[in-house]
Amino acid sequence: MNLLFLENFFIHLRIKFILFLVPIYLFGIVVANGNIFTWNVLIEFIILHVFLYGGVNALNDYYDRDEQGPIGGLEKPPPVNGHSLFYLAWLWKLIGIYLSMKYTSVKFVFAAFVCIFMSIAYSHPKIRLKGNPLCSILIVISLQGFLTYYFGTIVDTSNISKMSSFKFWMGAYVIVLMTLGTYPLSQVYQIEQDRLQGDRTLAILLGVEKTFQFSCICLFISGLVISILIGYYYYWWEGFLVFLNAFLLIYGVQQWNNKFDRQTVGLVSNK
Repeated sequence: MNLLFLENFFIHLRIKFILFLVPIYLFGIVVANGNIFTWNVLIEFIILHVFLYGGVNALNDYYDRDEQGPIGGLEKPPPVNGHSLFYLAWLWKLIGIYLSMKYTSVKFVFAAFVCIFMSIAYSHPKIRLKGNPLCSILIVISLQGFLTYYFGTIVDTSNISKMSSFKFWMGAYVIVLMTLGTYPLSQVYQIEQDRLQGDRTLAILLGVEKTFQFSCICLFISGLVISILIGYYYYWWEGFLVFLNAFLLIYGVQQWNNKFDRQTVGLVSNK
């Protein structure tokens, strides 16, 4: 096992991409009235985002063997040769499971196993729910959306009794909508690659233009709901700032759409 392979392995973990899930995790802590600045949060943060999600990404790359980017934050995915990535990805996840059993709660460990099983169902060639637009969406909003949010709500149980069921499920609704709005955007650059692999993703089903429109609708609704929640449970001006941020995010998606159109036109004109 040479240094180049180890370097590629850490690239396959896609830590930069995992950072996009951090706000969902932190939002779960806030909804549960938890304290972000504790050792428990730091330990569980590392276990979840570095080992569990990192191992999930590496194993997904082993099964997909993508040759074109960008994908999951990688402009040029490293080549996957042999089966070394498979074994190292599983070792990485098992380290995460061991650490979770040693340092976290029973709920966290159970959720970690659910995370691993769902990721296998998503990517494994024998099952490959990723190839079905509805199943892939359900897996992603459950795994990257709801489950990440749930991990945040259970990390600090000192104030969890103050969290109402309504608050928990409305927060979950917001996260699911946000994930539903952003996930298809990660597929627009992979349409040709997914077609070659026989996958039918939501981006393929909707087309590029409608994928961006679908994303904006989901982000608008989630932004509206979360701003109302923040304004009700905390301060009205914080809810207003969240709503303003949602508009800025939608504007960014629209600009991304325009940039994608120009890139597509450039590629066609160069052929």
